[in-house]
Amino acid sequence: MEFDEVKRYASLYDIDALLSQVKRRKEREPQHRRLRRVLEHDHSMHVVNYMFGALWGGWLLFWLVSARGNKPTATQKSPLWRLIVLAAILVGWFGWRQFPEYFEQPLRPPSTAWVYIGLVLTACGLGFAIWARRVLGTNWSAMPSIKKDHELIQRGPYRLVRHPIYTGLLLAVCGSCLAGGRVGNLWVVGTAAVLLIVKLKVEEALLARQFPEAYPQYRRRVKALIPFIY
Repeated sequence: MEFDEVKRYASLYDIDALLSQVKRRKEREPQHRRLRRVLEHDHSMHVVNYMFGALWGGWLLFWLVSARGNKPTATQKSPLWRLIVLAAILVGWFGWRQFPEYFEQPLRPPSTAWVYIGLVLTACGLGFAIWARRVLGTNWSAMPSIKKDHELIQRGPYRLVRHPIYTGLLLAVCGSCLAGGRVGNLWVVGTAAVLLIVKLKVEEALLARQFPEAYPQYRRRVKALIPFIY
């Protein structure tokens, strides 16, 4: 009888030990899964960051290569524009350094979906800008200017908006800043929009002077940056 009782207690002990092991294993498994999800998320974000860098790097490389062989400049505005752009960049950089607690505040709920949406918008915007740059050809210039034998391009993306390069760049900046999701990114979008609008106003004055009949008609027919809106 005593032997049977010992066996019974031993079997109960074994069952309890087995149950405790199963419980500990179940407690560890969610932690492992959470850790695996975190690692997979970090890896995917690294890949996405590389993709953003590749998109902007590819666009910059295309821009530098395409700048060769443009038509000579006939009329050009003051290089003050470059100083304005440099001043805006310095102000933004200084503000971000001095008030990081404000500029680093989240602008949207954390979600990888926003990052991927931003990546798609960036790719579409840069692709649209490259298309417009190819159509514009040797008439392009970094500064507001009129080239010798300047052509008024109205085909391709220029049928949709008068300044498709700026449309594409603004879309790309919005996409990249959406992925960033901080208050400072909103400041970048606003600054880029203001600078590009100021620049296109200067360019339009030059084009209206160069094409006094054709350009006003083109301006009445086609919007500047956003089709059918602005």
